[in-house]
Amino acid sequence: MGVVASPAGRSICFIFTLGPGQTWSMREGGFSNGLRPVSPVLVPVNVSSPFPQTFCYAWRPEQCQGYNQQAGSALPCPPNPWTIQSLLFSTAKQIPVLVADRITEGACP
Repeated sequence: MGVVASPAGRSICFIFTLGPGQTWSMREGGFSNGLRPVSPVLVPVNVSSPFPQTFCYAWRPEQCQGYNQQAGSALPCPPNPWTIQSLLFSTAKQIPVLVADRITEGACP
């Protein structure tokens, strides 16, 4: 996973490296009957910085609460906001934004 900058802003995305002739498929159907992956897409990305950067990731609490509710679990949610480190990737393509999280440069206050 990594931070990807696109025309829509920054997103946390799965990053896969595919060699020539390799294919990718999504076999997971979601973590419950109530949530299915929506519009999975492959988007080519470039590494913008070869060294990890620090970001402040402010996410919507409904994401963690919804997972626990749908999965029937009571897992603890991570801190919010959360200071993370990631390589920064970029793409000129539009990435569908399903949840409007806020990802800014630097550590969280």
